[in-house]
Amino acid sequence: MSLTLQRRGLVDEYNGYQFRRESMAQDSAGKLIFPHNARFESGPFGSDKGILVEEGTENLLGTLSPKSGATVTTEITHYTNQPVFYCDGSANWQGIIAYQRVTLTAGMEYTFSVYVYNPSTGEGSLNIQVDSDEVSNEDIEAVVVPPGPGWHRIVRKWSPPANRNVNAIRFENRRRVLWQSGSNQCYMTAPQVEAKPFATSFVNGTRADEALTVPIEGLLSPEQGTIELWYNDNGINKNKIVFKCGDLKFNPVSVTKGWHLISVIWDGVDTNYYIDKELVSTTNSPTELGSLYLGSDGDIDFINSLISHLRLSSIARTQEQLAPLDAPPTVDEYTTLYLPFNGPDNVRATTVVTL
Repeated sequence: MSLTLQRRGLVDEYNGYQFRRESMAQDSAGKLIFPHNARFESGPFGSDKGILVEEGTENLLGTLSPKSGATVTTEITHYTNQPVFYCDGSANWQGIIAYQRVTLTAGMEYTFSVYVYNPSTGEGSLNIQVDSDEVSNEDIEAVVVPPGPGWHRIVRKWSPPANRNVNAIRFENRRRVLWQSGSNQCYMTAPQVEAKPFATSFVNGTRADEALTVPIEGLLSPEQGTIELWYNDNGINKNKIVFKCGDLKFNPVSVTKGWHLISVIWDGVDTNYYIDKELVSTTNSPTELGSLYLGSDGDIDFINSLISHLRLSSIARTQEQLAPLDAPPTVDEYTTLYLPFNGPDNVRATTVVTL
């Protein structure tokens, strides 16, 4: 299926984009997404969507089992569609135990995460613990569980002081996880350990890097033009490139968390970079342009973000002509490409081609 868009007053079909991911992935509803197909999540405006772009990761955990009397339940579910472990509070330290023989390297930062459902309005406490050949029952940290009711993703980083040949990792309620509210119940699911200093979306195995390539031949020129897109920063993308197109690239070093309109305008002399329609930097105008890479520098420097509403224009737009901050951009006589990324009907790729 191809995309139909308005281009310079004509209706054309454009299907030259390529979405790359060599592995399966899950979206936020727990649905498996095949390789080279994008994951569409909530966008910046109402019911619209954005493409989730993440660097590759591996969940280091193996077989999961209930710990200390916890049981697997169907009473409550979670979007990852993973087994949910019910801790009834009849004993301390109930939860999940993950059996996996893995070596954690000294000084390297690992990220431990797990989803916990707190059924009450009080805070709780969660303990993450490593059992290795070197140290038995080594506590990583006691973590506060926010008040419920609802699911909370608990994330903690840890750097082993020395190499650890791990046999099991435990995610467990700490003295009846919701003891502050008088409740002895909780639910846990989808534990993950990643060899990186931040958490990405849950992976039941291994996920490859993700990126989107948009060939721009006939769509943009070095003489003048404008690239606009909405970008959701989650605070872990500092010094990574959101997009690159020849000499043009945007680095989100000064972007705060949340959705932002990113705009780049060049006129043959200068290139102006805008965040939310505010000028943040100026460089020389590009001398050459190549394919437009979204979410990476081509083959490296992959980000973890949502991207939505890409608009390319044949002119150097004025600040007033940039897309509004409270609604999607419109298609006008200067628009050469508009990809809203609202779902598979708007962008689909079955092959990977680098032009």
